[in-house]
Amino acid sequence: MAISFGKYKGQTLRTVGKTEEGLRYLEWLERQELKLGKDGKPFKSDLERNKIIRSMLANAPEPEDGVPF
Repeated sequence: MAISFGKYKGQTLRTVGKTEEGLRYLEWLERQELKLGKDGKPFKSDLERNKIIRSMLANAPEPEDGVPF
């Protein structure tokens, strides 16, 4: 699934999630309030995107903390 806006426009979630900065962006994106369609329900594509992001974040390696030992 590709991102259709912003800094990462045109890039897939998988590509964005390969860097620490990208993972932080995906965390931020997943926390954003979902926009509603005319029927008052969130767009299915946004729900699917967030489901993919949650799965990616759950399986992401722990960030390095810079501690040498």
